[in-house]
Order: sequence, then structure tokens, then C-alpha cells
Amino acid sequence: MTPDGNNRDIDLPWQKINHFKIISNSNILFGKPWLEIDIGYQNNDRNEYSQPHAHGYAPTPDGTLAHGLYLQTGSLNARYFMHLSERHTRTIGLQSQFQKNERGGFEPLLPDFNTYSIGSFIYEELSWA
Repeated sequence: MTPDGNNRDIDLPWQKINHFKIISNSNILFGKPWLEIDIGYQNNDRNEYSQPHAHGYAPTPDGTLAHGLYLQTGSLNARYFMHLSERHTRTIGLQSQFQKNERGGFEPLLPDFNTYSIGSFIYEELSWA
């Protein structure tokens, strides 16, 4: 980029962030019992730019991308609600998440990684009154 003579113009450092998120929430009725499902996906693309510099005796890196974070996240939550009697209800649930991170730049903050988690539960509610 050619300087225009204005000393207030700053080309570096700067950052660019794009975040995309989509979520679906559904309720499905089966008479009295029902199912709730939440499905989501997120894509976080973050880039921070600065003057390249060497650490110690290492060569100066190419480019101006200092930190690159490219994180994708998928999630699923499901809950099944049952009304078993006037005094007894039960909820069964499942939660799952997947993340994939890719790094970039000459000063990475996080390593590349993939994570996956899953959990389930059963919740019983009894009323004595």
C-alpha cells in the first residue's frame, strides 16, 4: 500500500473477524410426551495482522498474519420429556459437541486440535403432595 502522507493512517496492526452461527430449535409432540432438539454450528475465523518480527536468532517470518484462529463448533442437545403420572415426570437428555481448531500466523496462540464430548442424563421428578 502506498502511503498518502497522513501520519494518522495505520496499516498495522489490524484484525479481521468473521463469525457465522446457525441454530435450529425444534419441539416435536408425541401426545403428552415431547422431544426438544437444539442443533447448532459456528464458524469463527479470526485474523490479527502485525509487523513480522523474529524471536531470538530465528529468521523473520514471511507475511503479516500474526494470529490466525479458525474454529468450527457443532453441537447437539436433545431432551425427551415424559409425563408418567400426575406426580411423576421423567426427562432423558443427551448433549454432544465437536470442535476443530486450525491455527495460522507466526505467533499462534492455540495449537491445532479436535475435541469431542458427549454426555447424557436422566432426571426424575416425584411430587409427594
